[in-house]
Amino acid sequence: MLIRVKWYTFTLPSNLHLTLQTRLFAAFNTIINWNMIETPNAIFEFFEASFTSLSPALRFKQKTSKVIELAGTKPTMQGKQQVDGYYFASAMLKPQDCRFYFFPIYTHPTEFLDLSDDLKKLLKGKSCFHLKKLSPALQEEIKNMLINGVHLYQQAKLI
Repeated sequence: MLIRVKWYTFTLPSNLHLTLQTRLFAAFNTIINWNMIETPNAIFEFFEASFTSLSPALRFKQKTSKVIELAGTKPTMQGKQQVDGYYFASAMLKPQDCRFYFFPIYTHPTEFLDLSDDLKKLLKGKSCFHLKKLSPALQEEIKNMLINGVHLYQQAKLI
């Protein structure tokens, strides 16, 4: 019996009892997804930790139990208005998911054309991601996206 799980492939002997095959498959699948974040609250905590790591370039403009908003630290123009810090990103906890708003993908769309298919499926509109689960690969991609956004905004002297 050949079993393929994501990018892993392994073969079980055909004479192995079906119940044991099922248990091995379940155990293997659990090992692969051991870092999967599966609840909106845990996803929100992931964003809180990820946003905190972007300090001192960015500061929390709003931080409550349901909303985290990041902005730059220096006064700048945002559109026609003077603001204390240029808006960067936010995370919003909803009952069914966690929403991630990422402004650099709106202001610099050509810099984020190489998003994975999994992340593109979560993008609703131009800059909002609806997240119900986060695999380790998506966690890493989002962290890299945040770092890339900080570098882009620093180069543009927005933060």
